[in-house]
Parts: sequence; structure tokens; C-alpha cells
Amino acid sequence: MEQDLRCIGVFAFAASRGDKMGPSEKAGVSAGIMFYLGRIEGRDPEFPLTESMIRIVHSPGYLESMPSEAKRCDAELAARSRTLNDLGRSIDKTEKDTGGDTGEDGASGTP
Repeated sequence: MEQDLRCIGVFAFAASRGDKMGPSEKAGVSAGIMFYLGRIEGRDPEFPLTESMIRIVHSPGYLESMPSEAKRCDAELAARSRTLNDLGRSIDKTEKDTGGDTGEDGASGTP
């Protein structure tokens, strides 16, 4: 969870500079925080997030490691984004191929 905490720190630092970001950058920062927070909470809903984040941001060398951590976190988030985009394309293709019928019972997958 240490790596995920470091990524939350990277995105939180970026969020603190929000007045210098455009809307799409702000959305990306929010998505990054939510992604890594979800990973942590998914593993341990009772995880002591506040205490752990305080420990991380006050650890020796944390600020100096920020650029390399940002690259790692961005790369990981980009990979997950590509996975979601691929999933969306697969669903779209399936719906086109089946005329919207995505279930065995003939029901449409659309609510």
C-alpha cells in the first residue's frame, strides 16, 4: 500500500496547485486520487489513511522522490485508462455485432 499512498500524495500535491490547471487536468488529478484511494480501501476498508499519509509526506526524501513517483503513478494510471478504453470498445463492438442484444435471454444490455 506504500506505493499507492505515495501516488495519492503526488496527486494531492498536484491538486494543491489547482488554480494553475485546466478542467481536464483537474479531472485527471481527481481521478488519480480516487483510483489509488479505491485500491487501498478495496484491500483494507479500515486502513488508517490519515496517519499513513502523514507518515509518508514527512518521510526523509519524500519531496525529492516526487518527480520519479509522479512518472510511476502516471504510467500506472495510464495503463488502467487504456484497459478501460479497451473494455468500452469491446462492449461497443459486441452491441453492434448483436444489434444491442447482449444477453442470452434476448434482453438488451441497456437499462
